[in-house]
Order: sequence, then structure tokens, then C-alpha cells
Amino acid sequence: MIRVGFIGTGGFTCHHVNILNELENIEVVGFVGSSHEKAETFAQGYPGTSGYSSLENMIANEQLDAVYICVPPMGHENYEELLIEHNIPFLVEKPLGIEEAKVRHIKHKVKETNHLTSVGYHFRYADIIDIFKDHLKNQETGIVLGKWMGSMPGGVYWWRNQKQSGGQFNEQTTHIIDLIRYLFGEVKSVYAQEVNAITSKKDSSVTVADVGLFMLTLESGLLVQVSNTAVLPGGE
Repeated sequence: MIRVGFIGTGGFTCHHVNILNELENIEVVGFVGSSHEKAETFAQGYPGTSGYSSLENMIANEQLDAVYICVPPMGHENYEELLIEHNIPFLVEKPLGIEEAKVRHIKHKVKETNHLTSVGYHFRYADIIDIFKDHLKNQETGIVLGKWMGSMPGGVYWWRNQKQSGGQFNEQTTHIIDLIRYLFGEVKSVYAQEVNAITSKKDSSVTVADVGLFMLTLESGLLVQVSNTAVLPGGE
């Protein structure tokens, strides 16, 4: 039996738990919340699980085989470092954080220890992507175009704050970048420009850009153009 713990008590945790509960030989055992009360309340929805106020407490009280990290970008604390220290494999929901130095440090520790981990870039696992990747073997690619066109999420206060979410590119368009890397190779250089063209005029509390253009040059020399926006209707 694989025993799994979760950090976070939001919608993505519910999504993952519901999927895992349908699988054989997997047991969800505990949840870490922003408070003990919140974690225990969440755990009550899943009989047989426990709520914890910290990852240290969950590690001390549960025999964990894996952990899912499902927290907002600004809420990672030292979770990854602790799991690496205790040799517990983990899946972390993107984005990995908002501080480049910390993310690079975690990357270094993962490589240094050969730690088993994964990031929740689910697009690359779609069946159609494998078909597309196989098709590319017999094709010459001249240019790659990518886009993420959406709206400003309503009711998610931290998403609209640049210092807390890192903005749309960090939160959403990162999926497109992952697909580009998976299908076409690593990035050599980037030119990027982002602005808040519309949203901040309506709501001064919004500090993230709502329009962005990105030009990437891959190591192969292939040029990639990616655009994103959060000004489409529907999110309010």
C-alpha cells in the first residue's frame, strides 16, 4: 500500500484525492493546512485521514511514501527541502514558486540527491501529445506559436497580486512553455514584454500584467512566439 500525504486544502487537493481514491493500493492518510483547525476540518471529509498544522508533524506521525504539494506560489515555505531531507518523493503543483533563487536551490538539491519528484504539468501526458511528438519526427518545423488566452480569475485575490502569484505567465502560460520544451527542446534565450493594458484601470488592486508577448530562441535555433492575456470576459 502506498501511503500519500497532502500539503494544502484547496480545490486541487480535492481533485487529486478523488482520483487517488479510485486507484488500488493507494491510501491518502493526511493533510497539512494553514492551521490545524483547517486541516482537521478538511480531513473530516475523507474518513480515515488526519489533519496537521505542519509538514514536520505529518512526517512524524505518518509513514509516508509520497506527498503532493498543492499550495499557492507564495506558500511553499520549506516543504520541498524537508521532503528531500526525509527522502520522501513528491509531486508539486506548478508554479514552483515566485523567488528564482529558491526554485533554483530546490532544483539543485533534487539533482544532487537524485530525488524522485514531478511537477504537475499535465498537458504533456495527454495521448494526443505523444501522437504529435511522433509526427514531428518526420517534419521540419519553421516556427512555433503558442498562446494562453483567458480571463482574470474572480475571487482568487492572490492570483491578481504580482508578488503573490508571479502573474499569468508563472501561473498559466508555464504550461505552454513546458509543452514547447517537451516537444521541441530547451530554451537558449528569451525576450519578453508584459503590461497591464486594461484590468488595472478598472481595479487598482490588480498588479499583475494582463497582456504579454514572449520571443524564445531554442538551443536548436528554432524561433518560438508565445502570447498570453487575461482580459477576456468570464473571470469576474
